[in-house]
Amino acid sequence: MRFLTTLVIGICVSCMVLAQDPAKKPEATKEIAKSVWDKLNAGPSAVFESNKIILMLPKTAESKAKDITSNLEKYYDNAAKSVGYKEDNAPWNGKLMVFIMPEREQFVAFVRRVEKRSPSSDDHGSFGFLEGVPFMASGPTTPKDFSSSE
Repeated sequence: MRFLTTLVIGICVSCMVLAQDPAKKPEATKEIAKSVWDKLNAGPSAVFESNKIILMLPKTAESKAKDITSNLEKYYDNAAKSVGYKEDNAPWNGKLMVFIMPEREQFVAFVRRVEKRSPSSDDHGSFGFLEGVPFMASGPTTPKDFSSSE
């Protein structure tokens, strides 16, 4: 599972870096992440910020935020290293925004309102740029299964 997650983040890092305009590299902020969450009408949120990640998730899952962020940073480091980036040569300025939505309705709202596209029934995650800032979003693979969205 770790290999698969590292591989997915590595592919995301590579795609995001290639797509990002080098002259315009805005930084992720809590305000951008909070404004995105507000568009979802998903209820109270928790934000957890680390050196490389801004994590947004439901307030009910706040106790898991530190562990999730720690794991994401390990995967991020492995993925960045595997495509040739070092600590002093980050793939982008600032932090990666990560949104975890344990309910399908929240993820569908994210795809429709933020990404402005129609989700397919097998969409469970996405990545890209919001206002020039890289993001990853994760929804449940089965209804009401929060552990799978982690």
